[in-house]
Amino acid sequence: MRTLLVESEVGLGTTVRAALEREGHDVVTCTDADGGPCRSIAAPGECPMEAHTDLAVLVTSRRGPRNLSEMGAVCAQRRRVPSIQVDPATVGDDFPSLASRATIAVRLTEASYAQAVRKHLPIGAAEVAVVRSPRKVTVHLGGFADDVDAQRKAFLVDKAREAVRLFDPHVAVIDVVAER
Repeated sequence: MRTLLVESEVGLGTTVRAALEREGHDVVTCTDADGGPCRSIAAPGECPMEAHTDLAVLVTSRRGPRNLSEMGAVCAQRRRVPSIQVDPATVGDDFPSLASRATIAVRLTEASYAQAVRKHLPIGAAEVAVVRSPRKVTVHLGGFADDVDAQRKAFLVDKAREAVRLFDPHVAVIDVVAER
């Protein structure tokens, strides 16, 4: 899993990074080791958001106002990357709770895609499910009434694809499957 690590202070995410790497995550950051500016300022192609990211983890030990060090979390939100916030004091041997929170964040993100599709569709598709994977969002439409013909299904597929593109203009591939 490719994971973006965003720290509110340099070095705050060391424990979280170690836990993620032990679990096999490919951990990337928006800044250099010194917490320097956004990588894309000097080299636009260096932004980790230019490639698929499975999860963003914001490491902060305070509940106060946000700061510019956390800008990567904003970029992740704009790219519809599932995100969680972690207090580094709570990570250690309790990594499974972090993993379960990540799973919930992924499901909530997929549900937000499905909600965007449902809002965009006229009546005709009773069920909408979405799976987000590297470079692709797959929408499953189902529960069609018996009187929905192939032309109507094609129209609904196009509307679903349009809804995903409006919701997430950065997704590379949108697959829509019309199931019975």
